[in-house]
Amino acid sequence: MYHPDVTALAGTQDLDRGGATYRVARGIRHHRYNFLDMDYDIGLFKLRTPVTYSHVLEVAPLAYRGPLFRKGMKFKISGWGWPSFATQTISRYLLQSEVLWMDQDTCREKRQNFSAPQSYRQFCSTIDNGPCMHMIKIDCCVGFMFQFDFGGPVIYNGTVIGIISGASWPCGTYPPIYTKVSAYDEWIVENMEELDRTV
Repeated sequence: MYHPDVTALAGTQDLDRGGATYRVARGIRHHRYNFLDMDYDIGLFKLRTPVTYSHVLEVAPLAYRGPLFRKGMKFKISGWGWPSFATQTISRYLLQSEVLWMDQDTCREKRQNFSAPQSYRQFCSTIDNGPCMHMIKIDCCVGFMFQFDFGGPVIYNGTVIGIISGASWPCGTYPPIYTKVSAYDEWIVENMEELDRTV
């Protein structure tokens, strides 16, 4: 599921300065992943060497329960995706936005059944709560040749509750879809153990 030269950058919000690079030893993705509706969109990487933590690099806990989604609930998304169609390049700096939860029925309607969420393992956010760089909406966005926000974290109260799964281009065209981390707690534990045994 990954190229042998894949690396992970940690401890910086600037791609040109700081941080440390870690080589990936092995990766695994969910065997039931479905590209058409983005269900089971989750994977794990095992690094060749342990991450060195510091005051600028800490562990973000995963949500193994909940949260209970409700109208008005806000969470944060971040990524390196294209901030502008004009530049057509990834952002040098890590970008972050705050978005509002959207119920699945509304999400399916807004996405016009284009890779619409179909299971409890997914959730969506609105795109109406402010500007997205020079554009009209806030969103996680698609770029060219994997230069987008997919795989980025969705954070609520300091906990990773989701993973950016389905975005749109131009930014703000469709509500983004996220993988719900708590739906995969057993899968994550089992496959972390599997990666430890095989690396």
